[in-house]
Amino acid sequence: IMLSQDYTEFEIKRLINAYVISAVIIAVLLFVQQYDYYGSGNERHTIKILTNDVFDPNFLAAFLVAPGIIAFSKMVYRFSLRNMIAFLAIIAGILYTSSRGAFLSAIMGIGIVILGFFKGNKNRKHMIIVAFVLLLGCFLVVEFIPNNSLIRVINFKSYYDGSNAKRLLDWKLGMMAFFKRPILGYGLQGEMSIIKKALGMSYISHNTFIAFLLQFGIAGFSIILACVLRLFRNIKRNSVLKGVLLSTMAVSVFISAEVALAFWIPIMFVAVISVYERRSRITNGWL
Repeated sequence: IMLSQDYTEFEIKRLINAYVISAVIIAVLLFVQQYDYYGSGNERHTIKILTNDVFDPNFLAAFLVAPGIIAFSKMVYRFSLRNMIAFLAIIAGILYTSSRGAFLSAIMGIGIVILGFFKGNKNRKHMIIVAFVLLLGCFLVVEFIPNNSLIRVINFKSYYDGSNAKRLLDWKLGMMAFFKRPILGYGLQGEMSIIKKALGMSYISHNTFIAFLLQFGIAGFSIILACVLRLFRNIKRNSVLKGVLLSTMAVSVFISAEVALAFWIPIMFVAVISVYERRSRITNGWL
């Protein structure tokens, strides 16, 4: 549907700005509330709005990934203090959640943007400013983030913990359930219901793509994959959109985001912008 919609540059800019602002608001709430999700030592932070349930920090961090990459791209291509503050706030917000999957996915997306920028930009002064801002940002983030959260993300020894061991078990059980009905899947049901029915155990697959396989089988998943590949083909010359799309796919490996805003909103933005850029033949004019 989004690939058939036409938006003006002005409309896209307003949508993108609203998306980035929403991520900054979440980051500010993380700093202000510092809500300890597990109550286990001020390590994983999230937010709580009024009497609603607290947000899962993994999904909260996943939502911040795409706008964080967009904010970084705006800072690189259209440098301003506002863009720099937005980027640093969002990255700090991801680190506050202590979500390793979101952090690694954001770094990957940022790396793709940087490679594209240095490849197509010969303005050395601009490149020096970008490099300085990155170094400054790293320093500020390290000083600002609670030690427990920072250690969980940047100390790679912490990746060999019970959390990831359980995630690997979730993936294994999800694939075991998939192989029991691989062609058409189990239909539109929750993952826990599917795995419970197939294996007699209450688990989730903890992976968006395994969840798609469980629900729609190879037949349905092939359609979803074809749509994503088509979208990637449309944006193959735009490093910013590639960074957003690939980082969204990457973070979706670590959570079951098949019905989450963190998965679908970036895809819709990339689709809308790809249509605009093919029509206008202007790359990144919306930044």
